[in-house]
Amino acid sequence: MKKLLAVFGIILLTGLSSNAGILLDPYFSYKMSGSASFASGSSIAGNELGVRVGYSVLGFAVGVDSTLSGKYTYSNAGVSADRTPKNIGIFGSYTFPILVRGYFTYLANAKESSTVAEYSGTGTKIGVQFTGLPFVAIGLETVSLSYKDLSAAGVTTSVSETATHTNLALSMPFNF
Repeated sequence: MKKLLAVFGIILLTGLSSNAGILLDPYFSYKMSGSASFASGSSIAGNELGVRVGYSVLGFAVGVDSTLSGKYTYSNAGVSADRTPKNIGIFGSYTFPILVRGYFTYLANAKESSTVAEYSGTGTKIGVQFTGLPFVAIGLETVSLSYKDLSAAGVTTSVSETATHTNLALSMPFNF
C-alpha cells in the first residue's frame, strides 16, 4: 500500500511540474542587412518593436505575432524614404533544453506604409535565439516579404515586389 501511495505521489508531483500557460514575448528587431525589389541599390536600415502572444506547453508555443511600431529607412544617392511596418501573423516556436529557441511566423497581413503609399502582402519570419541569458533571448531572424498590392492616392494596383531582411532580435519571453 505504501509503495502504491509513493508511486501515486510521484506521478502527481511530476504532473505538477509541467509548465503550460500563456506566453508573452515582446521583441525588438534591428535590421542588419536587407534588400527590396522596389528599392534596388538602396541601403536599408531600421527597427521594429512587436509582441508574440500565445499558448505554450512543454517548450512548444503557438499564437499571434504582431509588429506594434517601427521604421525602415531606404537611402539611395542622398535621398531617403521612411516606411512603417505593420505585420500580423501566426507563429510556432520550440525552446530546446540546450538554451536555444527556434520560431517560424507566417505573416498573413504584411504591410509597409509611407506618407504616400502602402504595400501589402504576405511573408515569413524564421528565427533562432540563444536563451541562456536571464530574462532575455538574443538571436538572428530572416524575414521574407512578398507584396501583392500597392495603394496610393486611393487607387490600389497589383504589384509583385519582394523584400528580405536579416535582423538582430532581442526578446523577453514570459510564461504565465
